[in-house]
Amino acid sequence: MNMLRGGHIIDLNIYCFSLDQYRYHDVVLQSWIHSLGAILFQKNGAPKLSDLRAKFLTTEEIQGIQEQENEFLAELLADEEMQEIQEQQEYKI
Repeated sequence: MNMLRGGHIIDLNIYCFSLDQYRYHDVVLQSWIHSLGAILFQKNGAPKLSDLRAKFLTTEEIQGIQEQENEFLAELLADEEMQEIQEQQEYKI
């Protein structure tokens, strides 16, 4: 699974991106957006995001992204646990 946060992808396989489903008058923009969609959804033999990070980012930048992803995952899990607790309390009433 993946989630988009602050321009980064978290491995959760959940995406909120549909711009690649449209056609654009600007062919350069269309090509870029469709390439992004291919990368996010691993279509048409697109490179993996981890490979692109390794190619274009420094070790420090990659570590920063991993820290942000871990922090977001912890928040997401805490929210899910809170929601489960609330649902359990609703059933007890």
